[in-house]
Amino acid sequence: MKLLIATDTDVFPYGVGGVERFVSNLAAHLTRLGTDVEVVCGTDPRERLEGSPSPVFKLTRLPFPAGRLSLLSRRRLSASIARYITANESRYDVVYGQQEALWAYMARGSLPKVVNFHGLENFNEASVRRRLAGIPSRLIDRRIIAGRADRVISLGGRTSECLRKRLRVPPSRLVEVPNAVDIESIDRFGPRKAGSGGRRKWLFVGRLAYNKGADVLIKAFRQSGFAEEVELLVAGSGPLDRALRRAGAGFNIGFLGRIEDRSLFPLYFECDAFVFPTLNEGMPTVVLEAMAAGLPVIASDVGATRTMVSDDNGRLVRRGDVNGLVSAMRWLHGLSQAERDALGRRSRYLVETHYNWPAVAKRTLEVCQEVASVPEGVIRPEPVGQPGSPSSADVSHTIRGVQE
Repeated sequence: MKLLIATDTDVFPYGVGGVERFVSNLAAHLTRLGTDVEVVCGTDPRERLEGSPSPVFKLTRLPFPAGRLSLLSRRRLSASIARYITANESRYDVVYGQQEALWAYMARGSLPKVVNFHGLENFNEASVRRRLAGIPSRLIDRRIIAGRADRVISLGGRTSECLRKRLRVPPSRLVEVPNAVDIESIDRFGPRKAGSGGRRKWLFVGRLAYNKGADVLIKAFRQSGFAEEVELLVAGSGPLDRALRRAGAGFNIGFLGRIEDRSLFPLYFECDAFVFPTLNEGMPTVVLEAMAAGLPVIASDVGATRTMVSDDNGRLVRRGDVNGLVSAMRWLHGLSQAERDALGRRSRYLVETHYNWPAVAKRTLEVCQEVASVPEGVIRPEPVGQPGSPSSADVSHTIRGVQE
């Protein structure tokens, strides 16, 4: 199997977000299964690159046009990716990728296509302004991507509901494949150090921006009534940093700033619980990392979080519901150490059995193999044109490998 993976973000270690890690890990584990993988991604050549790649799979990085958050620049990047794929179609059996990376190729390319929408954040924005701004992207996703993909991958939970109802993806083309975490990498920093009788530590990890719900968390923690007994650690940086620090002053909240894996993974094992009241998400990697470290979890019921978190290992709350979050935190605080440990063991069990990379890569490969061998009589959606060949300026550089 020769597979091209397309993404509109950079990949880890050059990018450190959830999608960046997802693509890097998926490509590495597919390679271990004998798949010939190439990743083509968008990158800002002006950004300082962190980390160093190791020889695992081929990586082609195309420069992201200026104004990378605008619809026009994302369409230009997708056109650049489409030109690159079309010029090299003979090298691949299947194209797999994020919807925005494949906007142009989906309308023009002839290879089988598997699309992963990840979080569908654009269809679930909490603010009116963001919903209005996302109308053009949603139209493209519904009419071009969902209508022409041979398979559409859902992370499960509310993402499957959205794909069926709002993007009208037929059940025959909808497949649920979850996200995953590298358990071995996380375990290098264990075992857990919590539960020794000192002050409890609860953890939040995420960008300090509107959509991550850190402001909801600070409000709820202030109202909880147990701030003297629990220390809330907030790991991350972003535009709300100063405002959140002011709001949390005097309430036993520690702001750690942005921290890298070598500091983050030990932190999971030092804490007693993970709280993540995000407003908009797919299947957040930080929740899976916390579960792998054996933590009970309180999270918003968005995206696929209901497939990871239940009363067996924590609590789900409605997004933006401060009172609901207060109640969930008070419930967790009132449990005995043995009860909290039992919730943490369930979290760990779920990661080991459902959210590990070997299993997720194997299922992804099966989906790609299915579309590579379409039964006789099945007609694919017709492409609507052919893009031109890529110019040498389109390709920033191509390297071998990426760190897992």
